[in-house]
Amino acid sequence: MEFIPTIVYQFCIRFPDYHNLIDQRIHYHRAILDKTMPAQFKALIVKPLQELEKAGKGIGKRLTIIIDRLDECNSADAQCKIIETIAAAACNGITPFCWAFFSCPEAHIDATFTCTDVIRVTCTSLLPISNDANSDIKLYLCNGFENILQHHNIPMKHQWPSDSDIQMLVKALSGLFIYAVTALQDVDQAGSLKRALHAVCTTTTNLTNSPPFMGLNAFYMVIM
Repeated sequence: MEFIPTIVYQFCIRFPDYHNLIDQRIHYHRAILDKTMPAQFKALIVKPLQELEKAGKGIGKRLTIIIDRLDECNSADAQCKIIETIAAAACNGITPFCWAFFSCPEAHIDATFTCTDVIRVTCTSLLPISNDANSDIKLYLCNGFENILQHHNIPMKHQWPSDSDIQMLVKALSGLFIYAVTALQDVDQAGSLKRALHAVCTTTTNLTNSPPFMGLNAFYMVIM
């Protein structure tokens, strides 16, 4: 399972002292990569961070680690083990992290979060996918595009995007705020603002009567 190695890799990119320590540890103890998840967590995350802290080289700040789409991570047993491993670390206060899990509400995941050892160090929030959020998403998009124009110092004599463009995006986003954020970032970082917006809008134009989330799928393919 690649869960712990993936987190370790991200830490290595951001913290050189941690990177050096992990290089040495894996070089002399390659078998650790074949150990259980709790064993990897302890050997590659907990102990190295404790050693760096004692040496005055700790990361020095509380980080938030986001685990997205937990329900798609290997098997159901592995998903539960991830939750249990992280909860145990949080309960003992042995890592300076705040963990955020995002997942579909699968029964085994819900059950794990309600276990006594887990529920006391976690809180859960249901984020329903609903078109009730469309008005808020529209307002967010309008303000976001206005900020983009200001950021690029572009005066607009005519409204941009048009009302029809905004409505088209709102429909394609299917009530999901996270994709509204992604859409604005994609347009903001593009070489041509109009071309980037046009690519998204053109992709979703003919999907009015398509199944739910079809517009979202097409939009996501564009930004990728």
